[in-house]
Amino acid sequence: MGFLELNRKQGLILLAVFFGWALDAYASGLISFSLTPMASELKLGTADTSAILVAWPAGMLVGALSLGYLADYLGRKPVIIGALGLMGVFGGLAAFVSSIPEILVLRFLGGMGASAYMAVGSTLLAEYMPVKQRGRAVAIAESSWSVGWVIASLVSFLVVPQMGWRASMASSFSALLAIPVALVLVPESAMFLASKGKGDLSRKLRDEYGLTEIGQKQATKARISDLFSSKYRKATSMLWVHWFAIALAYWGTFLWLPSLLQTRGLSLTSSLFNSVLITLAQIPGYVSGALLIEKTGRKITLSVYMGGAGLASYMLAHAVAQQDAMLWAILFSFFNLGAWGVTYAYTPELYPTAIRATGAGWANAVGRVGSIVGPYFLGMLLSYGNQETAFLAFSVVQLISAAVVIVAARETMGKDLET
Repeated sequence: MGFLELNRKQGLILLAVFFGWALDAYASGLISFSLTPMASELKLGTADTSAILVAWPAGMLVGALSLGYLADYLGRKPVIIGALGLMGVFGGLAAFVSSIPEILVLRFLGGMGASAYMAVGSTLLAEYMPVKQRGRAVAIAESSWSVGWVIASLVSFLVVPQMGWRASMASSFSALLAIPVALVLVPESAMFLASKGKGDLSRKLRDEYGLTEIGQKQATKARISDLFSSKYRKATSMLWVHWFAIALAYWGTFLWLPSLLQTRGLSLTSSLFNSVLITLAQIPGYVSGALLIEKTGRKITLSVYMGGAGLASYMLAHAVAQQDAMLWAILFSFFNLGAWGVTYAYTPELYPTAIRATGAGWANAVGRVGSIVGPYFLGMLLSYGNQETAFLAFSVVQLISAAVVIVAARETMGKDLET
């Protein structure tokens, strides 16, 4: 079997989701590389910069909760289109702000679209991929996050020192380019249509896209309380612990990364360049995770990568020399982002069609709580000149996640979504 065996139409769905996901990462990452010159121009203190950093994850929290839930009623495709619009319009408008309240509101609204796209996009993709390729395909789609973040770091490296942070932030409008691509290449979920009693259209899509499994009409509407029914409470609890841990460590580290490097005596240009190198390590992390997910399974792969990320955070906390810090930051980037690919593939597999987007959205939202806590926690400690404690905390929560996955996760490799 090849690395990924899809028919042409399934491949086009993967390509469309990949493209939008990369632009999602691009829009999300620009603030990290624009933060220092923005803070200088707008005369921001540490508390102000922390608030700006967490505004996007706060929006992601609300977007994942509300729009993920909406996707189980209106459908996957309209929510994906709306999410791209929110992200592109409000992310780009942040380039024209003149006050802190303005940028907070715009970043919040853009963040709503960013998380909704990922939660619902991974759900729809899982519903169209072959059983034996599903995890790998979703992991590959999520790997586009590293592509978008790397491009954001490269653009910032080239643009910010020459043209300023506003020019960099304005490029967030590029997320709108994914809308026509999604309109043309992404169909509504055949499983969703079947669950809503639209069997004829669902069967047509099943035949057109070569699907081997299809959802059943649901007798009752989805309820959020279903996530904690006797059948799903263990999976939900495990996912929420894991999502909180992985998001706290990722966003706490990467949103502050250029600033952290500057605290070690690097210039803005040098810190941006080193950020590019660290971010590049995300790509082999994703690829290796995608290779392993259909070989060793979700459970083992996820726990090993979270354990590796936890160890790297621990060593980063104790690194003194610049080269040591770079090494452990690169290893953290590799393992944490490899775990992200498995996470997005695994999450929608744990719920039936009727509550799949809701379950993925709420798990994503719990992760956004971690996305808020991580940057704020590290920012608070930075104001006291103490970043080591934050990285020790990041290490602990990631190791806890690895343990919880080993104890509580169930393996879904090779199983139909509805089983």
